[in-house]
Amino acid sequence: MIKPRRSRNRAIIAATAAGALLIGGAVVALAAPSAPTLTGGPGVASASQYTNNPAPAFTWTGGAGGLDTFAWAVDGQPALPAAAGTTVTIPAQADGEHVFRVAEAGDVAVDPPEDPLSPAASATFFVDTHAPTFSRSPLTPSAAWITGNVTITYTCTDNSGGSGILPGSCPASPGLLDTPAEDGVYTLATGNGVQDRALNPAAPIAAGTLKRDSTDPAKPALTGPLLITNVLNPTLSWTRVEDVTPSGVNQVSEMKEYVLTVRQGQSGGSVVPGYPVTVGQPVSGAEVSQATVGNLTNGTTYNWTVQAVDNAGNTNTSAMGVFKVDTTAPDNPVFSSGPTNGAATNDSTPSFTFSGVDGATFTWETRNSLDELITGAGFSGTGAQTTVTLPTLADGNYSFKVKQTAPNAKSSGFATALFTVDTTAPAAPNITSSPGTTTNAQPSFGWNAAEQDGTFVWEVTGVGGVRVQGPGETSTAAVSLPVSLNAGNYAFRVRQRDRAGNLSDWSAGEPFTIVNPTDAGNPPTGGGGTTSGFRPSTRNAKALLPKVGTKIKPAAATLKWKRTRGATLYNLQIFRIDGTTYRKVHSAFPRGLKYRVPKKILKPGRRYVWRVWPYLGKKKKYTPAPFGISWFDAK
Repeated sequence: MIKPRRSRNRAIIAATAAGALLIGGAVVALAAPSAPTLTGGPGVASASQYTNNPAPAFTWTGGAGGLDTFAWAVDGQPALPAAAGTTVTIPAQADGEHVFRVAEAGDVAVDPPEDPLSPAASATFFVDTHAPTFSRSPLTPSAAWITGNVTITYTCTDNSGGSGILPGSCPASPGLLDTPAEDGVYTLATGNGVQDRALNPAAPIAAGTLKRDSTDPAKPALTGPLLITNVLNPTLSWTRVEDVTPSGVNQVSEMKEYVLTVRQGQSGGSVVPGYPVTVGQPVSGAEVSQATVGNLTNGTTYNWTVQAVDNAGNTNTSAMGVFKVDTTAPDNPVFSSGPTNGAATNDSTPSFTFSGVDGATFTWETRNSLDELITGAGFSGTGAQTTVTLPTLADGNYSFKVKQTAPNAKSSGFATALFTVDTTAPAAPNITSSPGTTTNAQPSFGWNAAEQDGTFVWEVTGVGGVRVQGPGETSTAAVSLPVSLNAGNYAFRVRQRDRAGNLSDWSAGEPFTIVNPTDAGNPPTGGGGTTSGFRPSTRNAKALLPKVGTKIKPAAATLKWKRTRGATLYNLQIFRIDGTTYRKVHSAFPRGLKYRVPKKILKPGRRYVWRVWPYLGKKKKYTPAPFGISWFDAK
């Protein structure tokens, strides 16, 4: 039966309000199928609800009992006409939160009308098309070193009403740097990688570094003249110091110079004309800095100090030294034996022998590395003897000072012996290269040393551990056997003698076998020649330039290496390969990270091995092993 028009319209309105489909002007009431399942789109399943695409796509699968005809809508908008298909790209939406809904038409006509659409499947999503911002303070730090407190702050900000910063993408701010442990070089964040939750990237800012060094260098110790000098132009000397590197700090500004101030009088007083003066850091390897003062007045007392200055401007001033100019005073005593000039000894009760004028009386004292007087019987005294044996000293750096008083009651200044007590043996070397099985009757071996400097003792043993060659001694960490071996099985081992004379344990024996030995011959040792076919062992060669095996011009050879944390200088050693023998041809102590090899050191047509050994200024010793070993050919 056809209902009257007014009643029919009311029925259509009621039916469509209840969700019935209006097809061809007729209300078709369908049984509601199961809800569809959303399979793709923002906010669906494990996908993030945030998107920077204002018109995202959604996909779904139909539910049971459906016609595979779907209606969908965004937010409270009317449902779009039913259509086949299981995917849709919605119209562009404004930034903010939205809800996508989709339902499916049923396949059974019923009367009276029921809801013809399935329950809706929905997903909440958030559109964000605006990028966040990254900022830092300081934005552009000074290229100079900072000595005071400083705060490094990184700020990541999303636009108002945006999706928010993606957790973990904003770098952590170092914050307030106000302790020595926070000295160092900081590579400042650029914001690269900062995103919001919708994955809009922040625009990065320029790179930059901040350098902070709030720590004073070590305090210099004055070594002479002390008390008196008998010349009008004495040489003032003091211990070389390094910039202090706090534990865990990657880099400090390093030492720059010393400021020497000389004044008249026992203390204070007017400054001697021409002072203060600046004195540069001494050459690598030198233990003492010095400067000559001219035109002093006989019979006048002077006081002087030395201020250590690093490149950041931090300073540390020595204790005050006082001396009198007396041209009638005797010379300082002269040492004839004992550890002097920074030498090391493994004798914890070292002896010193010295001499002076006939009938002189000597006064001596012992000081530690901080220039503090060591108290106790035997560490200081006065007498006519010219040999003093000190009581037991712990391992460390010391100075022994002695002056003389002549029969006319005139006293000299102090003569100073700087020395190191080291009773600890180094660790055993680690063999890094060996021949394995070879036809070379005079094979080569290489190893890493536990300490810088010193020498090495090696030996070769045969069946039953009987020594068949050696013990030999070398100053380099490599050796070629000097005498040919017969065919057989052998073992090579090596130990280190440090500069104090302490012997390490033997390394583990390195087995090797000689098969059909041949005469290795005598390789050339002169200038030019044929490049050796021997390929030396390397260590951390990727950190050195040029690359392993590069051919370089002898007149333009520049060697480079990466920085070692805490290193204040480097010992660079170059060896020429003659056959399979290492022959040292050059050694230098650069403070930077590159070195130009002087002319005439390298010969065309020869192979060279070079290694870099860092010196740790704070620890006052070299690293246990070289930072890197590589080789190149001179063309």
